[in-house]
Amino acid sequence: MHHLLKACAAAVLLLWSCNITADNRNGRWEVVTNSDHTVTLLCNGDTLLSHAASTARLDGRTVSSQSYRKQQVRTRRTQDPLGKALEIRIRHTDRALPQMEISYRLYDHGRFVTVQSTLSDKKGVSTNGLTPVAAEKQSLRPGGTARALFIPFDNDCWIRYASHPLGFGRLTSYEATALYDNDTRRGWVFGSVDHDHWKSAVRLTSEDDRITGIVCEAGAADSLTRDVKEHGALYGRRVSSPRFLIGCFADWREGLECYGEANAAIAPPRHWEHAMPVGWNSWGALQFRLNYENASQVADYLRDRLQGNSFHTADNTLYVGLDSGWNAMSEEQLSAFTARCRANGQQAGIYWTPFTDWGCNPRQKMDHAEQYTFGDAYLYAHGQPQKLDGAYALDPTHPAVEQRLKYFSELFRRTGFIYVQMDFMTHWAREADKWHYPETRSCLEGYTYRNALLDKYFGYMYITL
Repeated sequence: MHHLLKACAAAVLLLWSCNITADNRNGRWEVVTNSDHTVTLLCNGDTLLSHAASTARLDGRTVSSQSYRKQQVRTRRTQDPLGKALEIRIRHTDRALPQMEISYRLYDHGRFVTVQSTLSDKKGVSTNGLTPVAAEKQSLRPGGTARALFIPFDNDCWIRYASHPLGFGRLTSYEATALYDNDTRRGWVFGSVDHDHWKSAVRLTSEDDRITGIVCEAGAADSLTRDVKEHGALYGRRVSSPRFLIGCFADWREGLECYGEANAAIAPPRHWEHAMPVGWNSWGALQFRLNYENASQVADYLRDRLQGNSFHTADNTLYVGLDSGWNAMSEEQLSAFTARCRANGQQAGIYWTPFTDWGCNPRQKMDHAEQYTFGDAYLYAHGQPQKLDGAYALDPTHPAVEQRLKYFSELFRRTGFIYVQMDFMTHWAREADKWHYPETRSCLEGYTYRNALLDKYFGYMYITL
């Protein structure tokens, strides 16, 4: 046994190496851990983050890595879905605080690094905000025509992407952002690549032609995330932030493509064996005038006038989508419409908003879940239903919602639809007083629960959100 313990200890020493100089490089990336318990990140010798601390929200106060008494740095080789990497772990300890650990992974491919923070305590720890990067003493100049990209959390309320010249003061971009020179296209991308537990944001400050602050935050909740409550608190012996990607690119647009690929490597898209859908949707022209007759006329027009002129998918079909208003048709008419589409060399699509109550009547019995009222399944905040775009939000973890998902998935299957647009998804992605499923502690944990249900009941369909 003694020899076995010695062998295990030797293996650990080979795996981890203590870093006394706190200077760690892999290719063009370098992490310098500073004596003030901050990190400086360099790419190709240029400082990208200067003296970046990490913070956490604990019991209504903010605790920084600079609040801790001790710092230990270790390195190891590792591998994850993003590639092989050198990992630098910076561990902060203090008897009065839960342990804080910051992990930087410098990937061999050199395109980006990731950073993640973790709080841990054997007795358990609760936090509703983790910030792996809080670099608030920056002097970063992206170039002569520098811009910062605003990315909205959703596409509701007519919100838009925007490119801001520097000097904007403060800017919050959700999930990700890019800083770039509009002439050379050179730029940097910052963004979270995990989305199961936290809403995240990148908060920027700027003066004149400089970026003076970069904060990568997990726990974003404000009016633009459609929240009226603060972010839910996560609890456990270990609570981790999402991983944030930080990349330096010759063209920031390619950087965003790389960011998308990184997200897909961590959470792969659902498999679809056919070509990307292309087609027509009824809402723009017909709206609530939609019926079996005019939908069939459109399908025939597309067959006669457009499909023979290259308006089709790569596998020579076309999708004809029924938007809101299709429920005025009978089940027989829906089946006849999909049969007509197939005869035309087309596929039929349909539309649904599973997490909304457009009637806004809490006493109304839920269609196809009549043992419940809509009020039973509302997503409440401060004791009140949450309204957005004219509809109340439903709890994605409530059994009434699952019962309706099952009913409509069976209806769509029986009537022959293979494509569905699920709309107004932001309604379920809102912080709430509580969720029916007790282990749900944040809106994105409800999101994860909902995704499993959509895959369970609509896995045979192409789902667009």
